[in-house]
Amino acid sequence: MVIFETFTKQIYRNLFNFRSILFVVVITGIYGCAGGGSFGRLQWSNSTTYTFESYEIVSNHQYYVSGGKYKPWAIIAVHNDYTLRSNYWKKADNVTTEQLRMWVRNMKLDWCATYLYNGAHVVGPNQEKIGLWYSFQPQTTVKLLADNTVMIYTPNVTGPNSILNSRCFDQDK
Repeated sequence: MVIFETFTKQIYRNLFNFRSILFVVVITGIYGCAGGGSFGRLQWSNSTTYTFESYEIVSNHQYYVSGGKYKPWAIIAVHNDYTLRSNYWKKADNVTTEQLRMWVRNMKLDWCATYLYNGAHVVGPNQEKIGLWYSFQPQTTVKLLADNTVMIYTPNVTGPNSILNSRCFDQDK
């Protein structure tokens, strides 16, 4: 009888611990989603690819690059209604057609970048257009924060999930 009571108490104690852990996980998930902003995505577009590959400067947008200043991994153009929050994108003021031509050509002619470069609209959670994306990477994280501030993650070019190999890292040839 004593063994049974001890066993029963242990089961209730473990069940209580499981419920407590489950409660903490659920509450953390709810608060994490509620306070963290909304997520957008890339919406692939042949017309956006053409815009970049014809070196067309889009008005009312601020340009940024990720990677080398002569050979970026990605180019984004964020609409002036939004503010980009990032430590990794490099702001490019007064972008000209010649500058855009140099970036796109260097990206596509690089001997190790045999990947398809594509353009996409950067859209928010309600399909609002935030900007444009041009890169070899087919996805990224887009997070819309308060006051029209947006976070757009740069391409993953290092680590085990990178689609580029280590020969490609001489960025400023």
